[in-house]
Amino acid sequence: MKEEMIKKIEKLFSDGKITEDVKEKLLKEIEDIDEKKYEEKFKKSFKNIEIEFVSEDLEIEGRDDINDIIFEKGREGLDIEENNDKLIIKSKNKGVHINVFGIKLGDGNFIEKAKIIIPIKNNLIIDNISGNIEIRNINGNLKLKTVSGDIKIENINGDVDCYTISGDIKIDNIKGDFNVVSKSGDINIRNIEKEGVIKTYSGDIEIKYGNFNKLLSSTFSGDQKLDNIDINESMEIKTMSGDIDLGLLTKDIKITIETKSGEGSINYEGKLTSINKGEISFGGGDKILFVKTLSGDINIDID
Repeated sequence: MKEEMIKKIEKLFSDGKITEDVKEKLLKEIEDIDEKKYEEKFKKSFKNIEIEFVSEDLEIEGRDDINDIIFEKGREGLDIEENNDKLIIKSKNKGVHINVFGIKLGDGNFIEKAKIIIPIKNNLIIDNISGNIEIRNINGNLKLKTVSGDIKIENINGDVDCYTISGDIKIDNIKGDFNVVSKSGDINIRNIEKEGVIKTYSGDIEIKYGNFNKLLSSTFSGDQKLDNIDINESMEIKTMSGDIDLGLLTKDIKITIETKSGEGSINYEGKLTSINKGEISFGGGDKILFVKTLSGDINIDID
């Protein structure tokens, strides 16, 4: 990575796009970043970790073989504060950083990414303005909010509360209750249990391998595709404008479908029932499925 950046800077200089002074400043920035790579351990047990970032990417990994918190990357750009059983990690990047031909310049300890290794039992609270976030292997609860950036979450045994205004969300394997919201972006989830809410205002929702007590899945403008889904109590799927495709494993279920403009079908063990404009009820049992779209097709397949 360092060699590629140096080559890019040299080419910009040879092409006359930057001056020699700018070239030297860029090269010094790269050397400073390279020299500051180190690892730090925090030798204290914390129940909760709060992280406040501005524009950095963040990677967090939980491990069950450690009791310390390890700052593997980006420690020089972070302020650390202890507050009883809580560790607060804040970005030092509070100024403006200028992007020169794809290379960031600015005062202070600017970092592009931080990687933190934590004990698997910790709860996490993350607030980020602009940056991608990747989190995996956590037994505690996760609360995450970002204005702009993609989110990737894997292997969370606690509850998950995840919100972004603009960005895609990708989740694999969460065991607790959940609230997942993106104002503008796609949501892709695999291996999810218990109950909660999944919403996006503008974007598609895709869920595969779900075992729900209760679920509300909603999008204003976007398609929804749910496959290999078990319902223990109730599920509600809604979209204002978009198609809904649903593959169910649950058979003893009462289904109510409402569509204002669209068509589709229900395939129940090989028996096909057409869906036209209006409301249709199908099946019976204690478990409930409600599906609604104002403009879009609905197709349900029950194995």
